[in-house]
Amino acid sequence: MTRGTAVKAAFAVLAVGGLLAATVSQWSRVTETVTQVNAAEVAVATVAMVAGAYLSMLSWRAILADLGAPLSQRDAGALFFVGQLGKYLPGSLWPVVAQMELGKKHRIARKTSAAALLLAMLMGVTSGGIVAAGTLPFAATGDLARYRWAFLVPAVGLVLLHPRVFAAVSTAALKVIRRAPLERGLSARGLAAAMAWALLQWALWGLAASMLADGASYGVCLGAYALSWVAGFVVVVVPAGAGVREGAFVLLVGAVTGNGAAFGVALLLRLLSTVADALWGLVGFGLSGSARVRRVTSE
Repeated sequence: MTRGTAVKAAFAVLAVGGLLAATVSQWSRVTETVTQVNAAEVAVATVAMVAGAYLSMLSWRAILADLGAPLSQRDAGALFFVGQLGKYLPGSLWPVVAQMELGKKHRIARKTSAAALLLAMLMGVTSGGIVAAGTLPFAATGDLARYRWAFLVPAVGLVLLHPRVFAAVSTAALKVIRRAPLERGLSARGLAAAMAWALLQWALWGLAASMLADGASYGVCLGAYALSWVAGFVVVVVPAGAGVREGAFVLLVGAVTGNGAAFGVALLLRLLSTVADALWGLVGFGLSGSARVRRVTSE
């Protein structure tokens, strides 16, 4: 076994172990909620969460292609979903590190892999902020004042995603670490494609939330889940947004369903998100082990 293979195997074992631990710990907290929700609704919510996770990969893939490293959906899935398991390891940089290493198989420069994933994260936060800003002021009955700062996120995100701003920021950052600028920058067309996939992802995740939150409208659930996800992501001092995400969701949905029920739904959504990562991670491992490398110029 080569050193590289050993490192990848160790990463796989640790990531899967962390994912399983997260699943078990969350399951013990949501069993009561699961028994109170219709099985068909849980099934629809699960499918929506899994499908939404796939769309998040397509958003990242659009950004990666825009930076000059196009991949087929098969290869993109193998790289992205395996790398995403790194977020279940202690520390917030493991997904970036994992994708930088996995990208070498596809002849993707490390700086390009890192830039694509960081941009995909920014795209997710920005699109979530847009969804929340476009729904909650009109649909929510909860108190938005505590999280009004989150509505600044889409404005800041759109500025940072502007091709000229990104080019300036990335060039300066790479210069600090004595690296050459990226070979290609962002384009309006590439950003539009990535944003479209991201917004569709939120539409599906909002559907998952509305399936579980009995009595709350789709608009409330969509906006509440998006805002709570953004809040949990931005508050980086809390691992994976723990507590922050659930608190924001309860504040906004609890006014309709009751705080206890809303908290159970928030925990169940987190569990389903973990299940989606697990399923796609298994698919990613299967694809990375059986597929040959295919760089493409279009698909």
